[in-house]
Amino acid sequence: MSSTLLILLVTTDLSPTQPPWVPPNCFFSIDDVELAWTFPDSHFDFVHIRCLMGSIKDWPALYRQAYDHISPGGWIQHLDMDLSFISDDGTVGDDHLMAQWSKALFDAGEVTGKTFNVPNRMSRLIQDAGFEDMQQVWYKIPVRGWTKDKLRKEVGKWNYHYCLQGCEGWALLLLNKVLQWRMEEIQDFIAKFKDALGDKKNHAYYNILANAAQSPPLAGSFNCFTVFANNMFDNGIGDGPFVKATSTNSRAVGVVLDTTQMRADIIARYDKPKSLLDNLEASRTKKVNC
Repeated sequence: MSSTLLILLVTTDLSPTQPPWVPPNCFFSIDDVELAWTFPDSHFDFVHIRCLMGSIKDWPALYRQAYDHISPGGWIQHLDMDLSFISDDGTVGDDHLMAQWSKALFDAGEVTGKTFNVPNRMSRLIQDAGFEDMQQVWYKIPVRGWTKDKLRKEVGKWNYHYCLQGCEGWALLLLNKVLQWRMEEIQDFIAKFKDALGDKKNHAYYNILANAAQSPPLAGSFNCFTVFANNMFDNGIGDGPFVKATSTNSRAVGVVLDTTQMRADIIARYDKPKSLLDNLEASRTKKVNC
């Protein structure tokens, strides 16, 4: 019989930059996900990794740590971005400014040893760590609302503002300190990139890959972890503030490694009155096949 739990997020980051206005089930501490994990082996039922491209020096080591800390039959899920801006109609080709932007970030990642080319490697590395039953879903994420699909149009509008507001922070350190560009060059490049983002002639998008795989279960055991969450692939808006989990045993424990700042969101069991669970917004079910 399944049990429903409200999950507590103890979020760790490299620096104390988090806002005070967070959901009541979310707490922050300082940590680095590339250091040795301090949790017991087989401690988690679920590990979620998201958007750590350009942040990890040793991906095989990270996956091995995840494998060691996931209980038999538990799941790993990794969602990351392919930063290559492309198009299906030729409006964004290899010589386009947006493609040059992607190449600059890829080049910087290879110099630092923290690659941005994560989606093309993650499936093999996850399997090499010992996980099995690999499942993949690719998502096309448009820039601006040029697509006719209603959901993708909404996602594209939000993604445009995400890229517009984030691009300067993404580029300054990498282009200046890593690739040794002059600040005048960088500011000019950023300005042109912002113009390209807003150019209605460009039908640009990039891809996001979501992988899920299972730690080999013990003989006769059954451990299926189903996550209910409001996220942009369900409703086109963005992550909802709460995550509700259902597992086949009395505990639902997981770890979420999130953002390019190497944030680790530690999810642990948190029992709450049913009245609080009833207040969670209804959301679609994204079920990992088991």
